[in-house]
Amino acid sequence: MPIQIVRGYAESQKDAVMAEIESIAQKAPPYNARAGKFGRIKCKMTNCGKYGWLSTEGYTKINPATGRRWPPIPPTIAQLMLKVGQQFYPGFRLETVLINFYENSMNNPEKPILGFHQDTSERNKKAPIISLTFGQGTFLVGGKVDAAGKLTAAELKKLDRTLTTNIVLGDGDLLVMHGDERLCFHAAGEVIGDRRINLTGRMVDPISAADKPLIFSMIGMEQNQSLLPVEQAEIEKVMAFRQTTDRKEVSEILLTDRPGFDTLAATYLKSRKYPSVFLYEILENTKKLYPTRHVGNEENTVNEMLEESDYFLASTNGSDKFIQRAIEYFRSTGKEPWIVTIPDVDNDAGESDGLPEPPTQVPPEPERPAKSVGLCVITNISDSGTRGLSSTAWHTPDLTRVYIGRGGRQGIMRSPLHNPYVINEENSREKVIDSFRRESWRKLQIGSGEFYNAIEKIATKLASGKSVELICHCKPLACHGEVVKNAALWMIKEGKVPSTPDEPTNSDNRLHLGMIGLNWIEGLAPRSELEIESLIDNKHREWYLKLKGKPAKNPVIHVRGVGGVIAGPQVGFDGQIQRYLYREKYRDVIVHGKLPDEAPDGWVETDLPFDPTKFNYLFAQWDEVDPEIGALIAAAGTKALVAYYRLPNVGLPNPIPKFDDPQRYAKYGAAVPAGTHVAVVGSREFKGNWARSAIEQFVNALPASCTLVSGGAKGADTFAERAANARGLKTLIHNARWVQKKTRLPDGTIAPGFKPRYFPPDRTVEFSNERANAGPERNKVLIDESHSVYAFSNGEDSPGTQDAISYSSLKDKLAQVFEKEPKKPSPISDDYGSLDIFYYDFE
Repeated sequence: MPIQIVRGYAESQKDAVMAEIESIAQKAPPYNARAGKFGRIKCKMTNCGKYGWLSTEGYTKINPATGRRWPPIPPTIAQLMLKVGQQFYPGFRLETVLINFYENSMNNPEKPILGFHQDTSERNKKAPIISLTFGQGTFLVGGKVDAAGKLTAAELKKLDRTLTTNIVLGDGDLLVMHGDERLCFHAAGEVIGDRRINLTGRMVDPISAADKPLIFSMIGMEQNQSLLPVEQAEIEKVMAFRQTTDRKEVSEILLTDRPGFDTLAATYLKSRKYPSVFLYEILENTKKLYPTRHVGNEENTVNEMLEESDYFLASTNGSDKFIQRAIEYFRSTGKEPWIVTIPDVDNDAGESDGLPEPPTQVPPEPERPAKSVGLCVITNISDSGTRGLSSTAWHTPDLTRVYIGRGGRQGIMRSPLHNPYVINEENSREKVIDSFRRESWRKLQIGSGEFYNAIEKIATKLASGKSVELICHCKPLACHGEVVKNAALWMIKEGKVPSTPDEPTNSDNRLHLGMIGLNWIEGLAPRSELEIESLIDNKHREWYLKLKGKPAKNPVIHVRGVGGVIAGPQVGFDGQIQRYLYREKYRDVIVHGKLPDEAPDGWVETDLPFDPTKFNYLFAQWDEVDPEIGALIAAAGTKALVAYYRLPNVGLPNPIPKFDDPQRYAKYGAAVPAGTHVAVVGSREFKGNWARSAIEQFVNALPASCTLVSGGAKGADTFAERAANARGLKTLIHNARWVQKKTRLPDGTIAPGFKPRYFPPDRTVEFSNERANAGPERNKVLIDESHSVYAFSNGEDSPGTQDAISYSSLKDKLAQVFEKEPKKPSPISDDYGSLDIFYYDFE
């Protein structure tokens, strides 16, 4: 019987099992597992054993929350599961037990608590899945199970929620999926009663070591600019290593996404078309060449890689502390690393190919005001499309888009700027780019010809302040487009193209944006970085920067000079914004005053005063107190974009009312200081009248000079907004700009009449301000714009409410969390912490 159930199998052992679960939860606190890039699963879970299921990206040996291995499987749980596994699969090893905690408050009649999925993270997909239930709830199988507990082949291949088997499991029930049903779609349905705890035991690795691929980790130094021949030779040995073993699969290679050797090695493996590479993610928001795995901080990530690996290739100069720590950790696991020692010198020179050396390796960018040089970017053709390019044109008529490739299936004419050198076994990517650079320098010295004329066109466009997009096939890999870009900038610097350098604030060619803020802050809040990013890209919130009535990206940014070392400690907004722009490699910056000591190329200083009347817009961070910033905002008038930075100001009733006080909420409202900006947050899904009446009582008691700040959602936000409007209180509403889902017909096609809505209405697709993480972003804005935050809880808060509570607590603005019922103590620790991220339902 492929799906087998034994009723009450472990019921007599319940007390012992629950004690063991509590011990596990103390050593490995329950968490909400990551699902996909940004999501989280609703129910909490934890693990014990050799592996832990951390996310939809698979298993880890290190628990990132503790930095230690997962707790061992306790004896009662091990005994109950191991003998079942060995009965169905000789040689079964119990390598992990996943423990899920399902609460009654998670029940949703529209969908299961844990959506339909297959268990495919294990390398061993033949060993059975062993499930024990304590409490009562439903288990759903995707498809109709016959009398023998078997799914037909047709049902195994599809997921049909209208045709499912609903199995009610109770205390101590055992369920085993094995045989063909091992990979059936299944889900966790509703909880019957208060709570259901489910234990799932699995064997992760193949039964034979020969069926498991050899796993290599490779780590090197961040300062590497290119791979040395000795490093390439060792990587080639790693790729060929499987040929000397009896392993059936290609060896897996594990890398981090750190810059330097690790990224260069990934690029090299990609050029050699090696199929089995995984990147352990340390850096966020960067494009990845291979599938990623997420563990946690840098130390835990490297430890996990080394725990998982059979071999470790370390490229080091012998003194790099990061590599030395990794070598020591790998040795602590009982394995010896494979060390490549390289000289601690600049390895960027390469071999001479007989061509004359240009005077500089990379032509410097022009030393003229940022406003007079347009932005030049390089984009992969898959991201940019082919609009404006054709078989007879390699650039658009206005030269805003220039193709630099060899042509091909896209039907675009071969560009005179293409790289004639081809990557092959003898020529690496780095070598063909260097050969192109040398040949380009030779052509620039001739001063004529097709290549020279093409570069001259681009340089002329950039010198006039206009932007140019270079279209290639390589990005985010290293690309000869950087050579084309720097050649154009070199021509501008040498004065080989006409230009019209004006005063930095008097040009109509670029949009100019001033940025000021409080001089006592010690770091940029996430909300501040969000607003700065939004202004630069012009894609978010109500602010819609325009120049001559058209949307404008990448403005010239004006800041006040602070001098000093930009990479060191900075106090005040002026220093922090320069540090942020430096870190993001933003080049179009004009400093009014003294430049930082290590200012990037493209930054210029001016002795002109920081005058908001000369800018197109002024972004100001203000606490409504600082008189200097207030005067600059007043001078900017309607051009000022103000992000208020309101400090905590919480007033509590004295004495604190008891929980059952009928005027409890009114007493808290009356204690709020006059003139306060008050945020009210809570679930969209409130049922019954408690939340409505409680929020109305609270808002009706607020001082008349208060301003209500709300997220504009249904539920708690709407209750508070309506009560404030009825009283005549001022309101400040920050709606979240969610990504719009296309309207689809029953057959899955997009409805012909679907038209996206934009805010403001004159936006376009390119400048749409709606984002997938709009909820957390909105929370940061409304909390920063408030003095205090009052949350209304439904017991099991929505992800958005949890995020708001977490962020306001971090900012010391969380005044009170109101609940309908007193919290009941839980036997399982729930101190893992709040996660400021939305949940995901496997759908």
